[in-house]
Amino acid sequence: MALRGVKVLDFSRVLAGPFCTMLLGDIGASILKIERPPKFDNKECPTKASRLWAARRGGGIGGGDDSRRFGPPFLPHNAEHLGGNDIEDERLSTYYLAVNRNKKSLALDLSREEGRDIARKLAVNWADVVVENFKPGTMKRMGLDYDALKTKNPSLVYCSISGY
Repeated sequence: MALRGVKVLDFSRVLAGPFCTMLLGDIGASILKIERPPKFDNKECPTKASRLWAARRGGGIGGGDDSRRFGPPFLPHNAEHLGGNDIEDERLSTYYLAVNRNKKSLALDLSREEGRDIARKLAVNWADVVVENFKPGTMKRMGLDYDALKTKNPSLVYCSISGY
């Protein structure tokens, strides 16, 4: 494969960015997609144990790429498909599955310094390429823009895709 060995850190969501990184993965690049962790309503999940239980079952509000919830069509996904008995049935967006094939996913809360620090370390020490499609200025506010990263990873290729 043409891009075997190239590592892409994917901060994109919805369409243009995920499609771009899908194509890179199709020709051999390793893609690590950064997604939002789910947020939990403390009234519905007041304890840590209840939040963990809800997360294990796909609970929480707004976790992951927005396109995880695009549909129909949805693909039924159940324990039989995953080879385990403790996984409840859920629906997966076929759109999300299509444009995010060939990718691994990591949930990071980029609104917290700990999440941004992990993302910075990945961009500096692991990635060859960063792809993002946030609104202009968002990555700069998080300290994840090209100027912030190039000093520690001068060979980094940085792709910023925006419809604005």
